Formats: sequence, structure tokens, C-alpha cells
Amino acid sequence: MANKNLWNYTVAEKILKQFKDKEEIVFQSGFGPSGYPHIGTFGEIVRPRYVIQALNDLSDKKTKYIVFTDDMDGLRKVPLGMPEMLKEHLGKPVSRIPDPWGCCESFSRHMINQILAFLEEQELTYDIFKYSHKTYQSGEFNPGLKLLLENEEKIKSIILPGMREESRKGWSPFMPVCEKCGRNLTTTATAFFPGSHTLRYSCDRDSEQFSSCGHKSEVSVLDGKVKMGWKIDWALRWFTFGVNFEMYGKDLMESAALSGKILRTVLGGRPPLGYFYEMFLDESGAKISKSVGKGLTVQSWVEKAPKKTLNLFMFKAPQKAKKLSLSVIPRYVDEYIEIVSRYYAKPAEERIENGTYREIFEFLHDTIFEEPFYNYKVSFNLLINLIAAVGTSDVELIKKYVHRYEEEKSGSLPFLELLIEKAGAYVEDVMSKERVPYQPSDLECTCIEEFIAFLREGGHSEEDIQSRIFRISRENDIPPGSFFSTIYKLISGQASGPRLGSFIHLLGEDETAGRLEEMLG
Repeated sequence: MANKNLWNYTVAEKILKQFKDKEEIVFQSGFGPSGYPHIGTFGEIVRPRYVIQALNDLSDKKTKYIVFTDDMDGLRKVPLGMPEMLKEHLGKPVSRIPDPWGCCESFSRHMINQILAFLEEQELTYDIFKYSHKTYQSGEFNPGLKLLLENEEKIKSIILPGMREESRKGWSPFMPVCEKCGRNLTTTATAFFPGSHTLRYSCDRDSEQFSSCGHKSEVSVLDGKVKMGWKIDWALRWFTFGVNFEMYGKDLMESAALSGKILRTVLGGRPPLGYFYEMFLDESGAKISKSVGKGLTVQSWVEKAPKKTLNLFMFKAPQKAKKLSLSVIPRYVDEYIEIVSRYYAKPAEERIENGTYREIFEFLHDTIFEEPFYNYKVSFNLLINLIAAVGTSDVELIKKYVHRYEEEKSGSLPFLELLIEKAGAYVEDVMSKERVPYQPSDLECTCIEEFIAFLREGGHSEEDIQSRIFRISRENDIPPGSFFSTIYKLISGQASGPRLGSFIHLLGEDETAGRLEEMLG
């Protein structure tokens, strides 16, 4: 039986309560392909899968999972690191912008293919993948578009009160695609004709990034000639696909409420149950945005950590803000190892019992690892610092350090080799760029020399080493934290690291002493 305390089970139970009358529960998630997909994009797609898994565990209801990409969205600015040729296409739907790299049918398809490849690599499935431009062009949205056109004034009465005064002038829920310049961020809908399903527009909205062309025309609102504004577009999807559940960022809570109101009062639909998650933050603490090109990518994560650790990162505490930084990887790798190791530490017959570790384990994996999994005492964080200290990620050499450190050689050797490979990539890409050059003071040099003499004696335990560092710092009136940091800077070029006694025991007392002597000159 499942552990009901996990957030995804709590959400699944709410779904079952709210949609008792439904034989099939429709899930949706969406993302915009306006820039390189980052881990937040991946999270938008993977997190509903956890709820679906819980729902399948709790009931026999059918589920359908739709992933929607809004490739009719207009490109407002060139993302960081993108080709300058995109400037001439600003204001156009991203599905109508040529691929700057020349390998895909459009700019948006280039970005979409990247996220699809990530999903395949992570073995994450969905039932239906929908492209906005195809959904509009195919006529699937047409029934809803007709209702929206008939109720254009009612939509305004819902949306306009929450808008800034300067944004209200000329606002319309409809965004026609200009027949001359191809932009939909420069057009203004000026008249509406529900009887013929058409509207009149003028391409007259300029911005600092792009200019309108002045074209005026009358077009149908059907078959992809217009796109709906964001909140209305969201309600249109819920209506058309019959969506019952969707997760979204905390910053979209107000949008979700307005979209739900439009769905109820204009389209006559039933709003889905929502669940918000906190935002991902960049190194500076700002919200991650594809449009400005910031954020940790899935590829950069899986280059430096086993790929399933990314699932743990996404699964844990979705309503808590998380910083998307390479610095978080070691912590999640070690927690991942702990979870899976605890699972295997139990006798096989006890693994079916209720328990958080078992449940999280099942959401991390589609297949079971061969036993034994990983019983080494050396953590991923220790491996990273070892590689940084010895200056090589040679797998065979690092394995010798590990096996010398362990009293008994145990665990999955292939997984140890994988961790060494990933730790080496982490050191090369992260720690080598963060080395802290350090010149110790005369007093620190005296203390380091005393510590070197202690290490040369050899035969000390991890606790002996840890205690001696504290003792030397106290006897010389150096704050322990400062002295620990000094040793780290000299050994690995970092200001901090794992427990120093364990690290030096792994590296070896003689080798550590030699390293410190070399750095002292």
C-alpha cells in the first residue's frame, strides 16, 4: 500500500474526490519553446507523471496525459547566446521563425526536439504531444474560438480590471497573425463579426524590439489565422481537451483563476484541479526564464550526475523554491544513493512494506538495479574532492583510492565507475573554474607544518585527524572554521568540502602531507 503522506498521493486523492464522475482523468502540462529548454521545462512535464503514478496506484481510473507546446507564442527578444539573425523575426510566432542552425523546420521545432530527446533519455512518457500551431490550423480549437468571438466583451470584463491602465487601450483577447509581416505581437483587433467568424485588424503596435508594418485586413478567427492571448488560450485548451488536472508555477496562480472563470462563464466548461509549484531560481535568486537564456540545462545535469538523480530533484518538495545551480548536484546524488541503498539494505520481503524510502525509490526508477547497489562509504562529494585534490579523474586510479579506504570491497563496481566518471566531469566543469588561490599567513603556515608532522606519523583514524585539526586551531587561537577552510584551499582549491577527517583518510595521510608541503613551497 502506498505512503499517503507523499505530496503526489495527496494530490491524487483530491483528484479522485473532485472527479468521482469521470472514468478518465485528463492531465495537461505545457511549455513555451522560446529558448533553450532548462530543467524547469523538464519539471513542468515530469511532475504530473508522479501524480499519474499515484492515481494509478489508488484507483482503476484511466488517465490521459497531454503535453502541449505553445509554438504560436511570439518571440519578444533574442535569448542570451542565440544568433543575432533572430532579431529580424522578433514579434513572429516561434513556429514561423526559421531555424538558425538549419537542421529543423523552425526555431521552435529545434527547441522542442531538445526537450523530446531529454524525455526519451529519461524514459518519461506521455500519451499525446500537441503543437499549438497545428491544433489551431487543424480546426480542433474552432468550436471554442467561435464561442470566444461571440463573448469578446464578456472576456474583456473579466480580464481588463486586473490590467494596468496603460495596457488596457486597444487590448483584445484575439491576436491575429499579420498576413503581410507574419507577426502576431504587432496586431490590434479593431472590429468583431461573430456571424462570419471574422475580425478586422491593424498591424500598428510597435515596441523597442520590433516594428509593425501598417497592414490592415479582415480575417477568419478559425484555422490558425489568430492566436488567443495567454489566459484565454489556456482556458481554450482546458475546454477543447477536457483537462481535469494541471500543475503550474506559483507566478501563474492568478492567471489560472482568470482562465478558470473564462472557462466557466464563457465556454461553459469545468475548471481543472490545479496544483502550483514554486519557481526555479538562477544563481542570483531571480526566476529562471527561457526567453533570457538563463538556467541549468538537463544536459549539463546528466553530464555530471546519474540521470535518475534529476528525478529526485524534481520529486522533492515541489512547493519549495529551488536554486538551479550546479552546486546542488552533489547533495542530490548523495541523497539518491542513500535512498536506493536503504531500499536494498532491507530483506526483499520487507521492501513491499509501507515507507517513504520505498515510495520515493519507485518514483525514481522504472527498473530495479542489480544487487548489491552501492555499499561504499565514499560519497559522491568525497569523490569530487578526491579528484580535485589528486588532479586526475582516471577511473582505475580513483578506484584504488576507494578500495584502499574501504575495509571491505563491496557494492556495484559499475555504479562506482559511473560516479567517478560523473565526479570527474563535475570537477572539470565546476570546481576547476572555482579554485581559490590562497596564501596562508605566517601563523597558518606554522599550524599547517604542525599538522603535516602529525600526518607523517601515519596510522590515524578519521576521528583522530578531525580532532587534531580542532586541537591545533584552538591552541593557536585560530577559529576552527577558518583553519578547516585553509586546509581545503591548499588541498583542493576550494573553500569548503566534505568532512575533512574522512576526506584526508581517503586521500591518504602521506599524500595529504605531500600536497600541503608542495603548496607551502
